[in-house]
Amino acid sequence: MTKDSDHLIKAEEYGIPQKRHRVILLGVREDIEIAPATLKTSKKNNLRSVIDGLPRVRSGIYREFSHSVDVQSDTGIKKRRIYNNLKDSFEVWSEKIREYAVQLQEPFFVRGYNVELDTKLPQTIGKEYFETPSSLSERHPLYEWYNDENLVAAIHHESRRHLTQDLKRYLFASLYTSFFKKFPRMDDYKAFGDDLLPDHENAESGKFNDRFRVQLPNDPARTVTSHISKDGHYFIHYDPSQCRSLTVKEAARIQTFPDNYFFCSSRKANSKQVSIMKNA
Repeated sequence: MTKDSDHLIKAEEYGIPQKRHRVILLGVREDIEIAPATLKTSKKNNLRSVIDGLPRVRSGIYREFSHSVDVQSDTGIKKRRIYNNLKDSFEVWSEKIREYAVQLQEPFFVRGYNVELDTKLPQTIGKEYFETPSSLSERHPLYEWYNDENLVAAIHHESRRHLTQDLKRYLFASLYTSFFKKFPRMDDYKAFGDDLLPDHENAESGKFNDRFRVQLPNDPARTVTSHISKDGHYFIHYDPSQCRSLTVKEAARIQTFPDNYFFCSSRKANSKQVSIMKNA
C-alpha cells in the first residue's frame, strides 16, 4: 500500500543543494506510447559546495536602536522604537563586529568554546557586477549547469544593510552554529544574553522560535522562500566573519539558477523573484 510520502520528491536526494520537497504531477495522453523515465537519486550537494567560492562580502549597516517611547494606539499603549541613522563604512562595521565578538567571548568560553574571527574581515558589501573567475570547481557535479565560459563576474552578489543589534544576533547565531552544528532557538539567545532577544512582544512566546536561522554549510540549504526579501533572518550565512544574510547570488545558486541568469530589478525585488520562480 502506497503512502502520500511515496509521491514526495525530495530535491536534495537528486543533487539539488536545497531541501525542497514537492509532488509533481505528470500527465501523458493515451495516444502517446511513451513511459516517462524514473528519477535517479544522486549524491547530495551541500550549501558550502555551491557558495563557498564566491567573494567574501560583509553586511552593511544603516541604523542603530536608541530607545523606545510609549505611544497611544487604538488597541492601547504600544512601544515605538527610535533609531539613529548610521553611515555605512568598513571602519564602523568592523568596529561593531569586533566589539560584539568580545562581548560574546565569555558566554561561549564558559561552555568550552573560543570566539575567533578571521583576521582579514571582508571590506566590501559586494556589488551587482563582481569581476571574478568562476567560483565553482570543475569537478562539482553541477558545474556544467551553473557555468558560462563567457561570464567573468558574479552578478547580484551584494549584501543587505542591517540594524547593528541584528548584527550581534547574526554573529551569535553563526558562532553558535559553528560550535554546536545547529542553529540556536530563542531560549539559546536568552541564555547567552538578554540583549540578544529581539525587542518585540512575542519574542518568548514560542511562535517565532526559529526567527534567526543559520543555513548549515554541510547540509543542503533549507527551502528559499519569499521571506528572504524582507529581512534575511531565516537565511543567515554560516561564516561569522561575514556576519550577514545570504545575497541574491547565493540564493540563486541554491535555487540552481545558471550563473548567467540576470534579474532585472532591485535587490529586494530580486530576492523575492528568486524564491517565487522556483516555488512555482
